Amino acid sequence: MNEQGKVSMVVPCYNKKDYIGAMLESVLAQVWDNIELILVNDGSTDGTREIISAYEPKLKARGYDLIIVDQENQGCCAAVYNGMLRITGDYFCLVDCDDEIMPEYVSRMAGWLDENDEYEWAACHFKRVVKNGDEQKTEHFPVSISPETPKMLENWLLWRITAMVWIYMMRVSYVKKCKLIENFCSDRHVTYEPCIVIPPAASGGRIKFFDEPLYVYNKYASDLSGFPTFDKMLDYYSEYLYLSQWAINRLDTTAEAKKRYLAEAMITFNFRYTAYNDIPDSISYRLPLAEKIASVIDDNFSPQPRIQACDILAVGFSPLYEIIKDVFLDSDSELRDRFTRAKRIIGYGALGKFGQKDLPLIKDTWLCPTVLWDNEADECEFPCVIPLRKPDFDSLSPDDLVIVFPRSERVLTELRPLLKNTKAGAVLYHSDLSTLYWKASLFPKLLNCKYNNHVSAN
Repeated sequence: MNEQGKVSMVVPCYNKKDYIGAMLESVLAQVWDNIELILVNDGSTDGTREIISAYEPKLKARGYDLIIVDQENQGCCAAVYNGMLRITGDYFCLVDCDDEIMPEYVSRMAGWLDENDEYEWAACHFKRVVKNGDEQKTEHFPVSISPETPKMLENWLLWRITAMVWIYMMRVSYVKKCKLIENFCSDRHVTYEPCIVIPPAASGGRIKFFDEPLYVYNKYASDLSGFPTFDKMLDYYSEYLYLSQWAINRLDTTAEAKKRYLAEAMITFNFRYTAYNDIPDSISYRLPLAEKIASVIDDNFSPQPRIQACDILAVGFSPLYEIIKDVFLDSDSELRDRFTRAKRIIGYGALGKFGQKDLPLIKDTWLCPTVLWDNEADECEFPCVIPLRKPDFDSLSPDDLVIVFPRSERVLTELRPLLKNTKAGAVLYHSDLSTLYWKASLFPKLLNCKYNNHVSAN
């Protein structure tokens, strides 16, 4: 059997005496023997340090290298930083002192990295366990990451990849390559996630994803309420944005790339402020936030006409954020290219119920047909701009793209064989375009927009 690589596991600990025992038991239960456990006691005053002392002989008897760091209370960033300074292993991971890890948490990821030198880091699913007294509820949070995930840092900044740092394990050699420790910000107090994930996500290291929940994120009754006031939430995400900007500004990349990343971080955290409608005083912040978001969108995308705060409030923050993500990631680029290359974009069934409903949504966007077909057409112009003709399937060529408006299964059953036997380059049904129709109905001006690379995000 090959010798196991050493896993340096850093655990920042502060006033979690009721929970840290369960976390340490889950570490003892790992089916991996070569672990360096670095427990950083950040000035705990509730008995947490005494529980660590009680577990010290058990951890050493398990064969682990145990390092206990005692410091005055400096905050979680300093605790993590002081723990990272002491890692000597082959792999590095972080675990919160009030969570738990499944027995295979280390072995799955470290075992893979041991056997696959071309991978720099690994990730896994997690589950959240909401505990309220004797009651608990388990919620699964799927994570989707692959070695081929494009624009990984941008997906992370836009929260399409989970921000939770404890789902990741990385080679210590990759930690050094990414300058994770030397560029770490140690003087903040609410989180450290951006400084841990942004450098490796930007550095292009190959990642292995395990499609199973290996980490248990515990949510207790004491913190179920989340943020007690909107100001507290604003403080938290302001710190998070600060750390994101800190990490981005220290990346070894171009100035243009940094501007884009900073813009994505800025937009994301303006939208994060809007996610907490249950906070008692949140309603008073909705208009100022909408005005701020409208300004940020205008600065980075320049839609014409401008999006106003009233537009955002009418549609909702969440739908607009999904559109902004797609614009940043150019999610529709392949389909957009097909439309751009088409000699004709033919809208079939233009006079039907759905044709009349959908056409106004996609007017003035790259989805808009150049020719309309309908069996009821009589060689007139409709709607005064786009030519309306009866269908001519024999005229279709590989340069033509057909959008089918009808959704009736009876109509589609008759139509599909006819279109299949033509030379049309592509045939798109409502199911292919429903998301784009949705976006066009909300903010058609954004459907044609791209990020302005020349604009500063500061």
